[in-house]
Amino acid sequence: MFRRNDRRGRGYGRVCIAIAASVAATTAAIAQTPPPESPAAQPTAPTSPTAPVSPPTLVLPAPSGSEEISTTADSVIEDYLADRGLQDLLTAHLRRRLAEASEPDRVQIAERLGRMYVERLSKVVSSDERRELEQQSRELLKMVPDADSFELRIDLAKVSYLRAETMAERERLLLATPEERQEAERVLRAAAPMFQEIGLKVNRRVETLERREQSGRDEESVREQLAEARRLRSLAMYYNGWTNYYLAYLTNNPGQAIKALEDFGYLLNASPGRAASVDRMPKALLKYEHVARAAVGCALCSAMRPGGDVEAMRWLDAVEAGESVPPVVSADVFRHRATVLAGARRWADLEFVVRRRLRPPRDGPAIPLNPLEARLLAVLTLEASASSPTPARSGESLETLAQVALGELVSQGRVGDVVDLVNRFGTAPIGQEGFVVQFVRGLQAYEKARKDHSAAGSPDDPSTDPGICNRYREAAGVLALATQSADAKKFDAERARASMLLGLSLYYAGESKAAAAEFQRTAESAPDPKLKQEAMWYSIVALDHAVDGGERGMISERDRVAALFLNAFPRSENAAKLLLRRAGAGFLGEDATIKVLSDVSIDSPLYGIARRQIAEIQYKQFRKAAVGDRESRARAFMETADEALKLAVRDATVSDAGAAGEPAQGGLRTARQLTEVALSLTPPDIAHAEAALESIDRLCLVAKLDLTALEDELAFRRLQIAVERDRTEQVESNLAKLRAHPSQFTLVADRLVFRNALNAWRSVQTPETASGVVRHGVRVADALSTKPGATDDPATQSVFNDVAEAAALLWKTHKNESARDLALRLDRMVAASTTPTGAALKRLADLSEDSGDFAGALAAWRRLLSGIEPSKPAWMEARFHSIRLLAKSDPSAAMVVLRQHKLLNPDLGPEPWGTKFRELESELERSQPAATDPSTGPPAKSGGRP
Repeated sequence: MFRRNDRRGRGYGRVCIAIAASVAATTAAIAQTPPPESPAAQPTAPTSPTAPVSPPTLVLPAPSGSEEISTTADSVIEDYLADRGLQDLLTAHLRRRLAEASEPDRVQIAERLGRMYVERLSKVVSSDERRELEQQSRELLKMVPDADSFELRIDLAKVSYLRAETMAERERLLLATPEERQEAERVLRAAAPMFQEIGLKVNRRVETLERREQSGRDEESVREQLAEARRLRSLAMYYNGWTNYYLAYLTNNPGQAIKALEDFGYLLNASPGRAASVDRMPKALLKYEHVARAAVGCALCSAMRPGGDVEAMRWLDAVEAGESVPPVVSADVFRHRATVLAGARRWADLEFVVRRRLRPPRDGPAIPLNPLEARLLAVLTLEASASSPTPARSGESLETLAQVALGELVSQGRVGDVVDLVNRFGTAPIGQEGFVVQFVRGLQAYEKARKDHSAAGSPDDPSTDPGICNRYREAAGVLALATQSADAKKFDAERARASMLLGLSLYYAGESKAAAAEFQRTAESAPDPKLKQEAMWYSIVALDHAVDGGERGMISERDRVAALFLNAFPRSENAAKLLLRRAGAGFLGEDATIKVLSDVSIDSPLYGIARRQIAEIQYKQFRKAAVGDRESRARAFMETADEALKLAVRDATVSDAGAAGEPAQGGLRTARQLTEVALSLTPPDIAHAEAALESIDRLCLVAKLDLTALEDELAFRRLQIAVERDRTEQVESNLAKLRAHPSQFTLVADRLVFRNALNAWRSVQTPETASGVVRHGVRVADALSTKPGATDDPATQSVFNDVAEAAALLWKTHKNESARDLALRLDRMVAASTTPTGAALKRLADLSEDSGDFAGALAAWRRLLSGIEPSKPAWMEARFHSIRLLAKSDPSAAMVVLRQHKLLNPDLGPEPWGTKFRELESELERSQPAATDPSTGPPAKSGGRP
């Protein structure tokens, strides 16, 4: 054993000596090379949309007893260096071995060294280090036989290309630095000849093997070699195509894009040396990722050719329509469509594509833009707006698209992207109004103020510099406009962020009380718990600053907010800070308060007060509960409130007249809360609500309470119960009370009875149910119409449509002119909006004609006509009626339009419109002579609607 261990020790010693010698030689070899610069922090780069696969993570092959190279001490050294991640030493060691090795070993060493270069090139960041590795790779390839190194050559070129592709895509998003753009162009120019050379060499090998296959010699072996050669050719031409495309993109060289189309042709069934075409593309092969990506590359290349956008869209349509297209490819089609359409300045088409994505047909879900898509859309539209003047209509589309893009970035919390884009392009291209515009401007103003504040020092405390304070106030003013924008409700999370920034602006401007109030509003409305926590904490900070500034009256408010914070976020770091600062203040959370109050004995004089206080806390918990928790919170509250209300009624009843007021007022508050909670359940707990209202009546009688200030609230609660009980007379009675003295409950009541009438109408559409919709809906519609931009709100349009539809039925069944005029008024408001509904336009046309307003009817049909795809039945209907109405005022013009229609639709359209058009044509032809012959008098009037 001793001798065996001794031999093992001597062997290990020889390996150590060899390792030491190799390390010394390797160290000397790399001593001449300066150390690579440390990788700089880079912005997150977009995922490449074009690579068929990610560059592989290469693992050095494990030693194998079957390979002579692995049995040597050099193999042990290499494994030792690889296990410890000493890549520089390992690379230098392999280079030294390659220079000294005999011919049989050179191929194996070179292949292993090549894979090392591939692995290192896939990770390197420094441009200098990349150039050094690329040079070493080129020197290595001169030593490797061509027949055995095609794939290695492709791999070496590919890792450089993939890095350049990432930088080019960053350039598309305006995220690349000038240095990155230059580096990408340099790498691509170096990679293109490599891919081209490999592709041509492998293509010659393919042609040779194809001839051998045709001769029938050594058939099985030739087939295998031919399949491998074709695979390598496709791989080389695939990357050559993308390399040429990105060179074309970075240098704005359409000729380079044509070369790329020829390269992609090798994968897409084009004739040898010819550009790929959609018609020859094997659509069944789109299920393969590299084929689908090659088709996408053809789309982008086609778009760079003059007038090539149509062909580009055909490519993308083919990819989108292909069966089993890999999701990773189809997911990027939207971005490529945006790029193509923007390049062709087809802004209306791009707006349609974006709207279809965000508001798809009923059978498809809405898909928000991801951050890359939103950033790209913003860059494309903002660059176009800044580069050259656009026609008014295109300018509107550009502004809309830019607002959509920035809105998506805002909604995803991509504040850095928003600030970057605004700093580049300003806010002029996105218009003057709306939440997104004001939020972006406010954010920009806030960031500028913060920058000045930081430069002045003490940026965490309110500024004392008047100029900086004014800049914060300006930011606060713009952010306040954002939170109050008409469309702010569409951006709940972002509106909360705007409110948070508003509070911070006020705080840093030294307006602590106003800032605290804004922070509390943020905390109440923020859907994000983290933002809610931050807002509440800053509210405490602001109140603290106010108190320190002499506002002693804010101490109780500060302590109240602090107690709420501790209850809501007991495990947060700021909670620990607050407890340390407020040690001994006696803060107590809600649950702890409930537990203490629940322990009050039933015999104690404080028992009733304790139950009411518990109910108060539980009511607050119910009001702020999440949807899924509201039912349980409501039941817990109602159980406590029932007991508290009974005790309050008892105490008020048995007390002297002078002492009844306190329990009665407490009971009144509990009863109102109980009524609200019971009626908010689904379905409402009517029994509880009625019992609570009866208790209010009794308390009023016993304690002689003045309920004048609560009459509207109580009438509304009774109205809710009457609606649920289907008691029409009580509904009308309470509704009359509310309308006699309008308050905050009046509009809510109007909406409630309108919704109830609408449900009845939707169940059975009769004149009676329509009358209810009109009677109650007109008040809701009138109230909504007073809001700025109301008719562009889909919810408002829905109300207008429902009321107008019911009114139109009353006109048709009872010839009720008032109902007709109401429907016309509402439909005209919808028609004046930017997105009128087809139903409103059609109804407007019908009712306008009924009222004798033929010009208005014609205008409505024409507006409807412009929004429908030609040849659709609805389009044929609109076309027919527009010509028919035109004939009433100008038969000759109507005949011209009809002939144009006939020229485009020889059969005049599908039935029944074909027959109607022919009848109209005959009628117009008959009227023509009469219109020109004075002896026959005026032509006969054309008939009414069929």
